Amino acid sequence: IKELAPILEHSFILFLSQREAEILTNKDYKKGVKKLLSYGMEIIACTLGKKGSYVLSRDKELEVPADKSEAIDTTGAGDVYTAGFLAGLLKKLPLFECARLATRAAAQSIKGYGRNSYPDKYFLNHDSESVYRI
Repeated sequence: IKELAPILEHSFILFLSQREAEILTNKDYKKGVKKLLSYGMEIIACTLGKKGSYVLSRDKELEVPADKSEAIDTTGAGDVYTAGFLAGLLKKLPLFECARLATRAAAQSIKGYGRNSYPDKYFLNHDSESVYRI
């Protein structure tokens, strides 16, 4: 982590997988994410695959369950999660709702092959599970 410290200290948010958190910190993902947050970031979102995600900020610790969805192709699901989370932040949604939006988007993305299954604005605005309209 020492090599990454100058970058982490100037970062607002970090997205990473459970495996990446554990490799980077040599700790289980929760302890690892807490260690990473100590470098000064505001938010860290750690994806946990079928288990959902773990989101930590300076004042919130959230465990967000994954949607039950049959996985056909998981390629790009982490990127879609990131895009959904950032869309929520840009709309100034509460942190938990950013994570839920990201989770819904990622769940949609694994239902088919390639980017054809990636959610778009129409999906996010018309999906009955979406609490907020983008």
